[in-house]
Amino acid sequence: MSSIVTNKGHSKRAISWYNDAKDAFIGIGRTTSWEDEMNPPNPTYDSVFEEPICYKQIEQKFYVVPDDTGTIFYRNQHYKIIQENEVVDQKCRWVFCSCWLNYDEAPVGVGYRQIGLFTGLKRNPGISIAQYVLLPSQVASEGDLEVLSNDTVTYRSESKRERLAVIIEF
Repeated sequence: MSSIVTNKGHSKRAISWYNDAKDAFIGIGRTTSWEDEMNPPNPTYDSVFEEPICYKQIEQKFYVVPDDTGTIFYRNQHYKIIQENEVVDQKCRWVFCSCWLNYDEAPVGVGYRQIGLFTGLKRNPGISIAQYVLLPSQVASEGDLEVLSNDTVTYRSESKRERLAVIIEF
């Protein structure tokens, strides 16, 4: 006997996550080189976020669906943005999350190889909720690592603005 999660089930989980993820952060980490720098290992279900550098609260999130004419390009796939009232009809099971890491608002002169999406991250006591970029020393708990990407090294520079983005699938 077999079972599946229906398209509507996936869509409803995307809506629930979207509405509940008010404290989602994208983190950058892993300063240590990979064994083969040009071919980072694929993450596994048991992979961990290593050597955190900083976390930034997400600034944008959108429901998205694969579409060759879409304006969002992520991991070799185009996606288009849709509205919440279209999620079930479009069989949407993806949420795009992004933020900008501006110039020197986070450590510079360092390279990172991992991007992680976290929910439930908790600041240390005394750290304002208005502070959107957090160093590891300002974080009491990372919460839940929802998405992890391993990549080739990206170097942070005070003259560089980077868009960090992930798509979570339900």
